[in-house]
Amino acid sequence: MNGTALTDQQVGDLFACSFAPVLSEARASLQPMHFDSMSDARRFVTCDLIFNLGNAGWLGFVNTRGIIDRGCHALRSGDTAGAHTLFGQAADALAQSAWYSEVGDRAKRDCAMMRTSNWCDANGDGSDAS
Repeated sequence: MNGTALTDQQVGDLFACSFAPVLSEARASLQPMHFDSMSDARRFVTCDLIFNLGNAGWLGFVNTRGIIDRGCHALRSGDTAGAHTLFGQAADALAQSAWYSEVGDRAKRDCAMMRTSNWCDANGDGSDAS
Protein backbone atom coordinates (compact mmCIF):
# COMPACT_ATOMS: atom_id res chain seq x y z
CA MET A 1 0.00 0.00 0.00
CA ASN A 2 1.40 3.35 -0.99
CA GLY A 3 0.90 6.48 1.01
CA THR A 4 1.69 7.98 4.32
CA ALA A 5 0.43 6.68 7.63
CA LEU A 6 -1.78 8.98 9.62
CA THR A 7 -0.21 10.72 12.57
CA ASP A 8 -1.62 10.29 16.06
CA GLN A 9 -2.93 13.85 15.83
CA GLN A 10 -4.74 13.09 12.55
CA VAL A 11 -6.27 9.94 14.01
CA GLY A 12 -7.41 11.89 17.06
CA ASP A 13 -8.89 14.63 14.88
CA LEU A 14 -10.76 12.09 12.73
CA PHE A 15 -12.13 10.36 15.83
CA ALA A 16 -13.27 13.66 17.37
CA CYS A 17 -15.02 14.62 14.13
CA SER A 18 -16.72 11.22 13.83
CA PHE A 19 -17.66 10.96 17.50
CA ALA A 20 -19.12 14.46 17.94
CA PRO A 21 -22.50 13.64 16.34
CA VAL A 22 -22.81 10.40 18.35
CA LEU A 23 -22.16 12.27 21.58
CA SER A 24 -24.68 14.97 20.64
CA GLU A 25 -27.32 12.36 19.77
CA ALA A 26 -26.68 10.50 23.03
CA ARG A 27 -27.19 13.67 25.05
CA ALA A 28 -30.35 14.55 23.12
CA SER A 29 -31.82 11.04 23.53
CA LEU A 30 -32.31 11.53 27.27
CA GLN A 31 -33.84 14.23 29.42
CA PRO A 32 -31.70 17.38 29.86
CA MET A 33 -28.62 16.85 32.07
CA HIS A 34 -29.28 13.14 32.46
CA PHE A 35 -26.62 11.90 30.04
CA ASP A 36 -23.94 13.93 31.80
CA SER A 37 -25.05 12.69 35.22
CA MET A 38 -24.23 9.07 34.33
CA SER A 39 -20.90 7.37 34.91
CA ASP A 40 -18.39 7.16 32.06
CA ALA A 41 -19.24 3.47 31.54
CA ARG A 42 -22.97 4.15 31.20
CA ARG A 43 -22.35 7.09 28.87
CA PHE A 44 -20.14 4.80 26.81
CA VAL A 45 -22.96 2.24 26.55
CA THR A 46 -25.39 4.89 25.34
CA CYS A 47 -22.92 6.07 22.70
CA ASP A 48 -22.12 2.49 21.70
CA LEU A 49 -25.82 1.78 21.19
CA ILE A 50 -26.16 4.84 18.96
CA PHE A 51 -23.04 3.88 17.03
CA ASN A 52 -24.32 0.32 16.60
CA LEU A 53 -28.03 0.95 16.00
CA GLY A 54 -27.92 4.43 14.53
CA ASN A 55 -29.74 7.25 16.26
CA ALA A 56 -33.12 6.24 14.82
CA GLY A 57 -32.63 2.68 16.06
CA TRP A 58 -31.69 3.85 19.56
CA LEU A 59 -34.65 6.24 19.67
CA GLY A 60 -36.84 3.17 19.07
CA PHE A 61 -35.82 1.89 22.54
CA VAL A 62 -38.42 4.15 24.16
CA ASN A 63 -38.96 1.98 27.25
CA THR A 64 -35.23 1.50 27.88
CA ARG A 65 -34.49 5.20 27.49
CA GLY A 66 -37.35 5.97 29.90
CA ILE A 67 -35.88 3.61 32.49
CA ILE A 68 -32.46 5.24 32.06
CA ASP A 69 -34.02 8.67 32.50
CA ARG A 70 -35.72 7.53 35.70
CA GLY A 71 -32.39 6.08 36.89
CA CYS A 72 -30.65 9.36 36.18
CA HIS A 73 -33.38 11.28 38.00
CA ALA A 74 -33.00 8.99 41.01
CA LEU A 75 -29.23 9.41 40.90
CA ARG A 76 -29.50 13.20 40.70
CA SER A 77 -31.97 13.12 43.62
CA GLY A 78 -29.54 11.18 45.81
CA ASP A 79 -31.41 7.85 45.60
CA THR A 80 -28.43 5.70 44.64
CA ALA A 81 -30.17 2.42 45.55
CA GLY A 82 -33.16 3.32 43.39
CA ALA A 83 -30.88 4.40 40.57
CA HIS A 84 -28.96 1.12 40.75
CA THR A 85 -32.22 -0.83 40.50
CA LEU A 86 -33.39 1.23 37.52
CA PHE A 87 -30.10 0.90 35.63
CA GLY A 88 -30.36 -2.85 36.23
CA GLN A 89 -33.86 -2.76 34.74
CA ALA A 90 -32.48 -0.86 31.73
CA ALA A 91 -29.87 -3.60 31.28
CA ASP A 92 -32.64 -6.22 31.51
CA ALA A 93 -34.66 -4.37 28.87
CA LEU A 94 -31.64 -4.27 26.56
CA ALA A 95 -31.06 -7.99 27.13
CA GLN A 96 -34.63 -8.74 26.03
CA SER A 97 -34.26 -6.94 22.70
CA ALA A 98 -33.40 -8.38 19.30
CA TRP A 99 -30.23 -6.26 19.40
CA TYR A 100 -28.93 -8.38 22.30
CA SER A 101 -29.16 -11.64 20.40
CA GLU A 102 -27.61 -10.10 17.29
CA VAL A 103 -24.53 -8.51 18.84
CA GLY A 104 -23.10 -11.26 21.06
CA ASP A 105 -20.49 -10.42 23.69
CA ARG A 106 -20.65 -6.71 22.86
CA ALA A 107 -24.26 -6.68 24.10
CA LYS A 108 -23.28 -8.62 27.22
CA ARG A 109 -20.55 -6.07 27.96
CA ASP A 110 -22.90 -3.13 27.39
CA CYS A 111 -25.56 -4.64 29.66
CA ALA A 112 -22.98 -5.37 32.36
CA MET A 113 -21.67 -1.80 32.25
CA MET A 114 -25.20 -0.34 32.31
CA ARG A 115 -26.07 -2.57 35.28
CA THR A 116 -22.93 -2.00 37.36
CA SER A 117 -21.58 1.36 36.18
CA ASN A 118 -18.17 -0.35 35.93
CA TRP A 119 -15.94 -0.85 32.92
CA CYS A 120 -15.32 -4.39 31.75
CA ASP A 121 -12.74 -6.12 29.58
CA ALA A 122 -13.27 -4.93 25.99
CA ASN A 123 -12.61 -8.46 24.75
CA GLY A 124 -14.69 -10.31 27.32
CA ASP A 125 -18.33 -11.09 27.93
CA GLY A 126 -18.93 -8.52 30.67
CA SER A 127 -18.66 -11.00 33.52
CA ASP A 128 -15.76 -9.05 35.03
CA ALA A 129 -17.88 -5.88 35.57
CA SER A 130 -19.06 -6.23 39.14
